[in-house]
Amino acid sequence: MSSFLGCFPCYCGSGVEQLTRNEQVVGSNPTSSSSSRTPLPAANAVPVGSSIFPTTSPGKGGFMLNREDIIHLLKKAAFDSSEYWVTSGAAMVLHGIKNMTRDIDLGCTSYMADKLERKGYRTEVLPDGSRKILFSSTIEIFENWIEDNVILLHGLPVVSLDGMIRMKEKIGREKDLKDILLINKWRDSNPQ
Repeated sequence: MSSFLGCFPCYCGSGVEQLTRNEQVVGSNPTSSSSSRTPLPAANAVPVGSSIFPTTSPGKGGFMLNREDIIHLLKKAAFDSSEYWVTSGAAMVLHGIKNMTRDIDLGCTSYMADKLERKGYRTEVLPDGSRKILFSSTIEIFENWIEDNVILLHGLPVVSLDGMIRMKEKIGREKDLKDILLINKWRDSNPQ
């Protein structure tokens, strides 16, 4: 499969600002009609609850991830680098703008979303028709969530700074607007 370092449309639209963190373990949706499916880990993936994908909720002060943690977790997940990209706080950490983040948000192609859904990972259809996949309590994956280009940083596909600004503008939450200010401040102090 060829590398995708090009542009993708953003289908996140109106649904992203309404997302909430789901703290259930992958595949354990007792209200889902497909709750009888047993989630299968991706090739070489480490199961949720192991030391690499802790079940502690990051949103409740459980832990923070630094650059090395993000790189380690994504290498262990062994996703095809032509099918996903790092976004949001984890991308800001990999770019060197922030030191830590609470979780890892990824964008992915529809092909990867299809594969993860077939393997039984908990999937939610968002109002715009795209999917959010809970890979672990640390990693959430959003189908086709991208603006601008993807670059390689630390051996990982990461959305560009311009793309992050556009994505955060579309979401428009207060914390995203603060992140845009941080990105611009970082750019001003790190001219290329």
